[in-house]
Amino acid sequence: MYLAGNQQDRDEEETLTTQKGHYHFYPEHFSSELTVFLYLTLIICLLAMAFPANMGPPSDPLVTPEHIKPEWYFLPFYHLLKIVAGSVGVVILGIFGTIFFLWPIFEHFFPKNRSKNF
Repeated sequence: MYLAGNQQDRDEEETLTTQKGHYHFYPEHFSSELTVFLYLTLIICLLAMAFPANMGPPSDPLVTPEHIKPEWYFLPFYHLLKIVAGSVGVVILGIFGTIFFLWPIFEHFFPKNRSKNF
């Protein structure tokens, strides 16, 4: 394969290769790239500690803002959790989820009287 450059550059590269050997990726190049990565990570961490980002006023986890509304498919669950106090709403949703998950098993063990055509 022909590389761009003059004959003097190619001869110089060939003499350096015969003197020093090939430049291997793993020990030499990998260690230099790892060193640069660690220094850049250190600089970013120091800048983040020196100048932290302001995230706004602290939030109150017990009060939901009025402008927040979930998607339409989560709306019944959201209202149930707001109406029912404490973890009772979570238990109710867990019971309903378990019933819907086990519904095919219940139907298999307790079949209805069906015609043979269906």
